[in-house]
Amino acid sequence: MNIIKRHLPSHLYSKHKLKPVGSVIHYISNKYAKPLDPFNLEDIIQIFHTYKVSAHYLIDRDGTIYELVPPTQQAWHAGKSIMYGQENCNAFTFGVELVSTGREHNGEKAFTDEQIEACIELHLQLIKDYDINSRHIHGHDTVRKNWQRRYPEQKAKNKHDPGAQYPWPYFRLELDTRANRI
Repeated sequence: MNIIKRHLPSHLYSKHKLKPVGSVIHYISNKYAKPLDPFNLEDIIQIFHTYKVSAHYLIDRDGTIYELVPPTQQAWHAGKSIMYGQENCNAFTFGVELVSTGREHNGEKAFTDEQIEACIELHLQLIKDYDINSRHIHGHDTVRKNWQRRYPEQKAKNKHDPGAQYPWPYFRLELDTRANRI
């Protein structure tokens, strides 16, 4: 597995050290500004700059993995979030973005086979290198819903990524099967 380092400027992520136990999976595209070309990598990188957010890894449609934030630092990807009772997922999870609209687009699947394979391989490496728990890999939608259940009186934008078309059963089965061989 080849990971291309393309670090975002340091003002787009935290100076705090990451103590990883899992990851949060997201999707990102530029479908609102450029609906005919939502997967343009340069446009997507600009989104991080515009919204002052970040993720550790970005997986392109062809399965290419880009490291955007050093894995030792906290990325700003999960916002208001809770995983297994612990708040602020940014402090203890990797952020993994897949280039997608979250649904079929112009006849293309929401997530390509190459992306899912790269996501599995990346997580196998994270399990090996950082001893993260495969049960601590969730979607942004899940960790936000957990936060909203705890704080129903506080407003927070709903998150839908990676969404219903992300192949969770296949991802988990493949990841767990291969992780047992490590």
